[in-house]
Amino acid sequence: NGAIRLRRDEGDSTYQGTVELCLNGNWGSVCADRFWGDADARVVCSQLGLSPEGAIAVTDAAYGEGDGFILLRRVHCAGDESVLAQCPVVEPTSFFFDFTSCRSHASDAGVICRDPSFTCTDGDIRLQDGETEFEGRVEICRDNHFGTVCEQGWDENDAQVACRQLGYPGENAIAVRGGYFGTGIGRIHISSVDCLRSETTLMDCPLSRDPHPFFCDHSADAGVICQVPDPDCSHGDVRLVGGLTELEGRVDICIGGRWGSVCDDAWDDIDASVVCRQLGYSQNNSLATDTAFFGRGTGPIFIDQTGCRGNELRLLDCLHSGAGVHDCSHSEDAGVICSSTTCESGAVRLVNGFNEYSGRMELCVNGQWGTICDGNFRNEQANDVCMKQGFRATGAIPTSSAFFGEGEGSLYNSDGTAASEQCSHRNDAGVFCQPLTADPASACNTGEVRLMGGSSDNEGRVEVCLNNQWGTVCDDSWDDRSAAVVCNQLELPSEGAVARRGAFFGGSTNLPIMLDDVKCQGAESSLLECQSNTYLAHNCMHSEDAGVTCARSAEQGGISKSDAVKIVVPIVVIALVLMVAIVIVVGVIYYRKYRNAKQLDETPIVRAAAQAEELKFEGDDIIKSPLDSTQL
Repeated sequence: NGAIRLRRDEGDSTYQGTVELCLNGNWGSVCADRFWGDADARVVCSQLGLSPEGAIAVTDAAYGEGDGFILLRRVHCAGDESVLAQCPVVEPTSFFFDFTSCRSHASDAGVICRDPSFTCTDGDIRLQDGETEFEGRVEICRDNHFGTVCEQGWDENDAQVACRQLGYPGENAIAVRGGYFGTGIGRIHISSVDCLRSETTLMDCPLSRDPHPFFCDHSADAGVICQVPDPDCSHGDVRLVGGLTELEGRVDICIGGRWGSVCDDAWDDIDASVVCRQLGYSQNNSLATDTAFFGRGTGPIFIDQTGCRGNELRLLDCLHSGAGVHDCSHSEDAGVICSSTTCESGAVRLVNGFNEYSGRMELCVNGQWGTICDGNFRNEQANDVCMKQGFRATGAIPTSSAFFGEGEGSLYNSDGTAASEQCSHRNDAGVFCQPLTADPASACNTGEVRLMGGSSDNEGRVEVCLNNQWGTVCDDSWDDRSAAVVCNQLELPSEGAVARRGAFFGGSTNLPIMLDDVKCQGAESSLLECQSNTYLAHNCMHSEDAGVTCARSAEQGGISKSDAVKIVVPIVVIALVLMVAIVIVVGVIYYRKYRNAKQLDETPIVRAAAQAEELKFEGDDIIKSPLDSTQL
């Protein structure tokens, strides 16, 4: 009775294990309730003839569950007892606590005694329980004992420092959390770490020790996946495995130089389209498969909860739960079915334009259409595009800010390289090309202006020609001086020219808005000589189309729309004012008559007459005098 032993799995150290106690010839376990601590562990190690120094208490059946009785619970040693059986037992504070604690071997207690042959230096780290030496749970040495690191604040910067400290490349190191490589045993030495990436060791980083048990337990142990020195693949690459053709298969992704699969949680056709595009296939009609449709993988599961938007260049660029963070098995491996390529790399096309020689520029890369970012798309690039489309190699006008609408797919620079992350489809570039031979019915010369929608030829909505294409002018900053320039260019009298705003002559719905913020001095010979925004750069709608009314020459007869407005509007206003005045005068006259009549009704004679009329006279006692009626 009272003897103890350490129960452990084969291959485990003789200095650690689950504590078992002998009672009446039977071995049983000890409960690791809230009283079990390092003082109890020191007593156990001392009783076993081992050094009590640095003994560590272990909970939650870390070294395996026992199969006998739970013989001891609520044990609370002081640390200087010679045997465990001498330690006091705490009386339960309540029946509920005593009944609910230690109901199974899942709470079996264990210890780690100091191995005299083992030494480590404070700050040393190691990786445990990974499939290769380049990955695993991070454990750090403190007081000659390895403990784990809590995942609070654990990120790629910390992972890079850990990998470099171990002698592996820091690039592409992946931080994993949530006990990805299994739960550790013993102490949690670091509660949070916040490396800047430039440190040599983890101990050089800002960190916190002695974690709070509420925030950190071994289910939150941190780990890393380091880049292998001789990788099988490039970080972020994808491949398809197990399909009947090269267009389909289970999706594998390369992380840290190793292939791993993707979990099908939240996996959909948008995610599949990103994979297909990354592989050089068409995004169109991409299909996502789930539940290991193309067979189960055998390596790690790297990606879970994927949430692509559809414009990412790589699967790794999509939102996900974090590399290596998942709750899946290989029965949930994701796959895709791609369609064949749709275009020849290097081809260009114009989409959504007003005619065949204008539109959003799209470039074919790896068999898929993508758009061009307007950041470096200038006249030179626009001329080159137009020439490739069979139009003139000069006179092209580039557009910006998705003038022809936002496209889909990848974003590129004009040289075919990937655009920066700051560029989005709101920055899609377009172009107006100059046709080789103009259509006589619609031909115009760049800089020409015309007036449309007016009642005569000296007024109307201003339209200007750019690259054989008519367009309108926005009324921002539009004034009489700009109107005078238009009238002068049209050889109409410019003196007294009036600027019209707010689509005064109606807005155009089928033409582009060519100019905005036009600011003329009045002496320019053409509207294009005035200061304005870049052609086609505006923030307007056709409800803001600008117009002009030019003065009429002596030879011109009739009356224009604007002149008619000048004449009719004052007449209408005067007529309305006269009508209101008449109504007011009539009302005053009737009001005075009513007031005089009311005052007469209130005199004493009128009141007396009214009373007399109400009296009924009978007999000869009443004297009727002519005076009464006269007075009345």
